[in-house]
Amino acid sequence: MRYEYECQLCKVIDDSRVEGCRFLVDQSIKDDALKKCGEHCIVPEYIGSNHAHTWMHDLFGEGAVRRIITGGAGFIGSHLVKNLVERGNEVIVIDNLNTGKKENIEKISKKIDFFEVDIRDFSAIENILKNVDGIFHEAALASVQDSFRIPDEFFDVNVNGTENIFKIAKKLGIKVVYASSSSVYGNPISIPIKENDGKNPFNPYAKTKLEDDKLAEKYARNGLKVIGLRYFNVFGSGQSKEYAGLIK
Repeated sequence: MRYEYECQLCKVIDDSRVEGCRFLVDQSIKDDALKKCGEHCIVPEYIGSNHAHTWMHDLFGEGAVRRIITGGAGFIGSHLVKNLVERGNEVIVIDNLNTGKKENIEKISKKIDFFEVDIRDFSAIENILKNVDGIFHEAALASVQDSFRIPDEFFDVNVNGTENIFKIAKKLGIKVVYASSSSVYGNPISIPIKENDGKNPFNPYAKTKLEDDKLAEKYARNGLKVIGLRYFNVFGSGQSKEYAGLIK
């Protein structure tokens, strides 16, 4: 029996595998398809795949591995920093403290290396990223309201800054997990949202996140190992005004 599974950049037919395929887009993909294609996919859009889980387990590994977290003094980033420190990782935090707060990581400040650097500073970022095992890229401007007021600033930080991370990571051979956003879908046509639903961002912030996804696809085609996680409403201790507007 002949099976055909669609990828964004290739088709996997029967037992043949195409090097460089980026990601599987059908959420109903069967396990046998994942086994065929997932081993070579660089960025599985279907985050539930075995390949993606292996990726995340690798990046969250135990022991003396070096992880970079951009935006590590922010809400999401600081929780990630604490988790990785607890796992025994060597953690390096990059944050310009525009919206991040040092008190978010104060209790573990002696267990991490902290650099107050802007992700738009290419040379400074490149120097810090040498000799690390993985990057969690959380740094971004995230206020939808502010994005209408200073859209150019949002593009510069969220898109140009993110491209700096991707470009350096590709050069140095470092895996990247970056923060995407559910906002790329705009107003959903149906609920629940499917990962391969159409993208229709309707505010400047969301548009920058869609541009990040496009950058990830571009760099993945050229060898960068990168996964984007589309956050929806994130809430919890230490949340700031940018997050979970529906939950207080």
